[in-house]
Amino acid sequence: MSDSQEGGTKVIYDGRILRLELQEGKWEVIRHAAAVSILALNDAGEMLLVRQLRRAVNAHTVEAPAGLIDEGETPEQAARRELQEEAGLDADMTLLTRFYSSPGFCD
Repeated sequence: MSDSQEGGTKVIYDGRILRLELQEGKWEVIRHAAAVSILALNDAGEMLLVRQLRRAVNAHTVEAPAGLIDEGETPEQAARRELQEEAGLDADMTLLTRFYSSPGFCD
């Protein structure tokens, strides 16, 4: 944990996956490690979803395969690895878009 002040930004927590900053004394901002999500469709146009235990909500969720981009990986390599790990599949891949999942407080 770091308690440094950088140009009006105070680092509250600096972990492996996220960093929590307090900006200008009032804005709580989370800097999150880069991640991918895979929209996997079969020939019938059906979307693959996986069931995951998520500790943050203390429940199993149904969601698209997703995960962090490991150091040295490209987003495509991470997407292939996550699809293999979570569903045992490989696929042709096309980048559809890039987006912020929760831009109100997280990058």
